[in-house]
Amino acid sequence: MSNIVNVPVDVLQVIVKLVEETEKNIRNMTGIRVDLLINLPKGSDMIVEAGWLKLRQLICRYSGLNWSDIIVSDRSTELVLLRAAYCYMGRQTIGSRSLNQIGKDIGNRHHTTVMHLTSMFADMLETGNTPSLSIYTFIKSNFTHETKNNEAAV
Repeated sequence: MSNIVNVPVDVLQVIVKLVEETEKNIRNMTGIRVDLLINLPKGSDMIVEAGWLKLRQLICRYSGLNWSDIIVSDRSTELVLLRAAYCYMGRQTIGSRSLNQIGKDIGNRHHTTVMHLTSMFADMLETGNTPSLSIYTFIKSNFTHETKNNEAAV
């Protein structure tokens, strides 16, 4: 018997939105952390999807843009960098999603675009590119996702 629960993405989005609103309401209370995922089995589809949603939210918060503004058919440097960060950070830390699925997440792009963006972001990090390091550091400091091995990752 499997412990995996398949939950539609739109339901997860509502849950994440509720968590965000709750976190905003209690931000000033010391020592309180709202974490709806704490008692879920590690490695379930719901946790993986929640990780991808959290990554989207962090990229939106970093950029000040809505996700729909990031995934438009626009090749501006800023938007390409944000999509590349999503591909790289998601594949490196969350996983469990095919290149095709990630391509759909970023505006129905081809899987080879996901491969290119992932590689491009990795190269930018390796060469010390300031904008990529900035977004990487922001996401890393604001996001921890439990892996299947129960190790914190980002």
